[in-house]
Amino acid sequence: MKEKIKIYIILVLIVGGLVGGFLIWQGYQKTERQYQACLNVCAAKYNYFDFPSERNVCIAECKEKYAK
Repeated sequence: MKEKIKIYIILVLIVGGLVGGFLIWQGYQKTERQYQACLNVCAAKYNYFDFPSERNVCIAECKEKYAK
């Protein structure tokens, strides 16, 4: 009986670890998509040759906002 309880506890811990890892991975993917969208806005808003300093500020804000 004690062996079954140990096996169930191990299985619950494994499944919990897998679910937790999946949720962390999903959060990272969401943040990465938001960061790329922010960079695309910077590229569309500020032409590199016309506004290089404003574009660099925009990219820095994206990095700060999404902690890259």
